[in-house]
Amino acid sequence: MGETETSVAIHVDAMSDAVLRAALLSHIERNPGASDTLEGIQRYWLMLPASGEIARSLEEVLLELVETRHMRRTALPDGGVLYTVRHPKP
Repeated sequence: MGETETSVAIHVDAMSDAVLRAALLSHIERNPGASDTLEGIQRYWLMLPASGEIARSLEEVLLELVETRHMRRTALPDGGVLYTVRHPKP
């Protein structure tokens, strides 16, 4: 089991913003109706372990995708944030 944990840690440590961006763009291309919180995107879309460092990098990439109009960011009444795939206008 220690071997698997090490492999995952190495994979996660090597994850760059470019890799996160590519994974997100691939996911939203395959799932045009996708919508989730930062935690949900990290855990369920990208299958990444809970990590504050990964969450910070992921949030930066999500904000870039909001700026480039790939995604929409919506503040929720409970203080959370929902990220939704933005569909191009015809």
